[in-house]
Amino acid sequence: MIRIVTDSAADLTAAELSLPGIFVVPLSVTFADGTTQLDDGTMTKDEFFVRLAEDSKLPRTSQPSPASFMQVYEDAAAAGDEVLVITIGQKLSGTYQCAHLAAADVGLQVHIVDSEAASQAEALLVREAVRLRDEEGLTAEEIAAVLEQFKKRVRIVAVVDSLKHLQKGGRLPAAVAIVGGALGIKPVLALKDGEIKLVDKGRGRPGALV
Repeated sequence: MIRIVTDSAADLTAAELSLPGIFVVPLSVTFADGTTQLDDGTMTKDEFFVRLAEDSKLPRTSQPSPASFMQVYEDAAAAGDEVLVITIGQKLSGTYQCAHLAAADVGLQVHIVDSEAASQAEALLVREAVRLRDEEGLTAEEIAAVLEQFKKRVRIVAVVDSLKHLQKGGRLPAAVAIVGGALGIKPVLALKDGEIKLVDKGRGRPGALV
């Protein structure tokens, strides 16, 4: 069997999490008051957004430890399974490096794919990996090779409804956020080459969606 391992940045659905051979290694989130919460589903999205609105600073995410990946690898080795890992983009997180570090310490060949993305773009790669495993019967090595090409066709674009969080995160000066908010400027962001970049902007939400 091929174990498909990803991280919690993929935002898989409950139905996807219940599929055979799917394993998720959680990132962690540290809030302004110093408390840390594993992104393992114990905090709901509604609870997270309440904290996001209340805190003066944006929460920080931290990559999983190599030990978290190592446990999954060792369990797979004991069961005689292959392992395919799909991570959040390495320019966004150190998760990819942690997956590699853990693989170096186990007696098992691990195939690791940098999605160069996050959220639903990363989840698309996981879904394609499941399809290739279950419908096409490919090996982990073959799936990894297909995903390296597949990811080049995946794009994620987002319209930011509020400039507040960009300003809180230090990516936008406060004065620009205030003026942009007053004028109803909506930035259009995209993941390009594994990095978040401003690709356009519009006046109001309809203008940004054009």
